[in-house]
Amino acid sequence: GSSTYGDVTIEYKVKGADDSTYSATKPSKAGTYIARFSVAEDPNYNGLDYVTVEFVIDYYEVAVPSITETTYNGQPQTADLLTSDYYDILTENLTYTNAGTYDITIKLNDPNYKWTDSYELEKIVVFKIKKIVNTDNVLTSQNAIYGDDLKNFAILASGATCTTGTWAWQEGDVKVGNAGVQTHTAVFTPTDLVNYEPREVVVTFSVAKKAVQVPTIQSKIYNSETQIANISDTNEYLVVENNGGILAGNYNVCLNLKDSNN
Repeated sequence: GSSTYGDVTIEYKVKGADDSTYSATKPSKAGTYIARFSVAEDPNYNGLDYVTVEFVIDYYEVAVPSITETTYNGQPQTADLLTSDYYDILTENLTYTNAGTYDITIKLNDPNYKWTDSYELEKIVVFKIKKIVNTDNVLTSQNAIYGDDLKNFAILASGATCTTGTWAWQEGDVKVGNAGVQTHTAVFTPTDLVNYEPREVVVTFSVAKKAVQVPTIQSKIYNSETQIANISDTNEYLVVENNGGILAGNYNVCLNLKDSNN
């Protein structure tokens, strides 16, 4: 180049490199450089010694591509990874069937490029095939009576079927519980654990008290002796008063429930 005072020489080197590497070739790669300027001496002006300036050539930033998640459908599915002039796809197989997370490697094809979030050339992007989520119609609210067996209650609504696994009560073979509001967990276990999600559903039971049948006591005929009713304790009640009598007439028998809460 030239200036008002004489010809200008411009040379370049990588920052930190030896001065012997200065060159008139303009740098084109990303990096930090030093440019030095000098003006040659002429009959009218003295020459100008070197003046240096630091400058940077930035990397060209490339956005990391994303891959749309899909859901298992029993068929091969191909990652929708777009091709680009900026990177190469190193992973050969982009088609998968089972649910899972698959790493796909891509690589910038120019050292002057960088990813928006890092400087390494290679990058792993993820293709995810999600498991199928169970949507069976579970009876989440049911009515029961104290003493009922949990195993006797259906989990799915009437007419609903499950062909991809089995439903069971988590607690196994137990009673529904005391009178009041109780909860039990229904568990879905898929036949194919690779491609289907297990599921747990909490079911609320409104448990009513069990009605105890009042026993019928057989009448007796006067025999001039003290007689009492023919009744005994059971699993549900205690006989707390049964005095009877001698004379013909009605006599009280008092029973107490063993568990008045249920």
